[in-house]
Amino acid sequence: MLGDFTKYLEITHQQYDIVMCSGVLYHMEDPIALISSISRVTSNCFVWTHYYDQMNYPGPMRETRSDPRYPGVPLYTLPNKDMGCGQFWGGNRSVAVWLSREDLLQSFIKAGLTSIDIIDERPHHPNGAALTFAASRR
Repeated sequence: MLGDFTKYLEITHQQYDIVMCSGVLYHMEDPIALISSISRVTSNCFVWTHYYDQMNYPGPMRETRSDPRYPGVPLYTLPNKDMGCGQFWGGNRSVAVWLSREDLLQSFIKAGLTSIDIIDERPHHPNGAALTFAASRR
């Protein structure tokens, strides 16, 4: 709708029955902030995403960073170096951050979507470990 729904979710007062978050989180510069915004507008979220698992990550080397807003949570970053190259490279920011499986799920729990139901998990997905789950507020 707006090209960058993160801004929309930060400012809207609209509430939604469910947010479908498929193929999005691993492209984000700040996936934890997006999870918080999702939790603010819904009590139900369906998620399909990659997560960082060093043993099952076929991509280029990621740098581990930290953010004081998320103490103890390693952020596995990959810069999108040539955003004007004419090829699809992912998100709309100069860096994409992946979370570990545990930190991903904990981010939803900390945001208030505490009921997590794992639907499917593909640790050997060709583009990196992937997880499908539903998160809801009880």
